[in-house]
Amino acid sequence: MTMAAETLREYKQIEIDDKVTFDGFFKAHPPEISEYTFTNLFMWRNHYKFLWKIEDTTLIVISTRDSSKIGAFPPVGDDPASAMQALKASADLAGLPVELHRVPESFVHMMSSANLKADVNEDRDNWDYIYSSKDLATLEGPPFADIRKKLSRFKRDHDYEFQILDTSCIEQCLQMQEEWCGLKGCYESESLMDEHNAIQDMFTYWDTLKFTGGFLKEKQTEKIIGYTLGEELNPNTMVVHVEKANPSPAYFGAYQAINKEFAVNCVNGHEFINREQDVGEPGLRRAKESYNPVQMGKKYIIAFK
Repeated sequence: MTMAAETLREYKQIEIDDKVTFDGFFKAHPPEISEYTFTNLFMWRNHYKFLWKIEDTTLIVISTRDSSKIGAFPPVGDDPASAMQALKASADLAGLPVELHRVPESFVHMMSSANLKADVNEDRDNWDYIYSSKDLATLEGPPFADIRKKLSRFKRDHDYEFQILDTSCIEQCLQMQEEWCGLKGCYESESLMDEHNAIQDMFTYWDTLKFTGGFLKEKQTEKIIGYTLGEELNPNTMVVHVEKANPSPAYFGAYQAINKEFAVNCVNGHEFINREQDVGEPGLRRAKESYNPVQMGKKYIIAFK
């Protein structure tokens, strides 16, 4: 057994029954970054090859997707600095560099006093877009004029209704996701296929994951033309993990409709909506910026020396 394998033997894969453990850590230490819900970690567990363990009273999540280094998310718990030091020591024994990814500013400040030498770099492609729930629900004022115009066109062309997600509509949402994949060429794209599989896992384990969301349905045909999936990130913020609408030109404005309906029907009194990152994709960045975020959740990469 190699030193690296010996180090990783302390970790385990993320399984659905781990939800209670993860939820306990996130309730005690409310997350800032969109990645830190159990639903998000579980749905992407195969893509990033996540492993986890508890170091004393702190949760450590690492990614083994890149075998040349140990990549980790910020430790969550009572003593994240000590957990980070333990992770660094294990990586040193394994002869591997260690990096922290998706690190919020508050953690950067905390690590500056932990006596660990590191390079800190902005990770702009993974900054979270954070919006006022009220803004997205009302779309009032000049900044939202273009969005209101697209939404008005959709309302003119389609007689639709929004329904809250429940078990009765999961199969229909999965069918709509298959249609979306066919139109977008998922089967020729590794990244889109990984996302498709992650979404299927979300729906498959809905009874356990218990996220919220809803779907748009045309009244006359009862065809689902869009859906959105999210959950509470922290006591004042909801996070949207997935939002899909039929990309056909016939449904122009559907994304604006599903976005607004989530803000109206699914925020449950939360002041903010975190709509995750743009991953550096220019079109997605323009779309997210067009909704006028009130804050950017800045993230960093910390490479330890």
